[in-house]
Amino acid sequence: MNEQEQIEIINLLKKTSISRQELLNELSNLKESDPEIVFLKGKTYKRDNKTIAQIKLLRNFECQICGQTITKKDGTKYIEAAHIKAKHQKGCETLHNIILLCPDHHKEFDLGNRIVNNHTKYLLDITLNGENFIIKFEKIS
Repeated sequence: MNEQEQIEIINLLKKTSISRQELLNELSNLKESDPEIVFLKGKTYKRDNKTIAQIKLLRNFECQICGQTITKKDGTKYIEAAHIKAKHQKGCETLHNIILLCPDHHKEFDLGNRIVNNHTKYLLDITLNGENFIIKFEKIS
C-alpha cells in the first residue's frame, strides 16, 4: 500500500514538473509531530507517503550508501526509505530522519550492527558492520 501510494504521488509530482528547490522548500517547512497510529490487529504507524515520495525524487532514487539505483522492468526507479530514528521511537518522515537505501543496505541498516556516531540536521555518521559511512543531507537555502 505505501509503495503504491508513493508511486502515484511521484507520478503526479513529475507531471507538475516540481523543481528541486520547490521540493526542498516544502520539505523544509514540515513540522515534526508524533506519527499517526493506525490499528490493524495491533498497532502500526502510518507513513507519510507524500514526504517519502518527495524525498525519493529529491535524492534521485539513489542508495545513499552505495549510490546504486534499481531500474524496474517498466523503467521506473525503485529505492527504499529507512528511518534513522524508528517510527516506534517517534521518528518522523523528515529530510534528516529518512535515508534512501537499496534493499541490501536497508536490511543491513535495520538488522546489522549499526552505531550512530553523529546525527545532525545535515549529516549522518554511522558505522555499519564495522564500515564507516557519512551521509550528507540537503541544506535548505
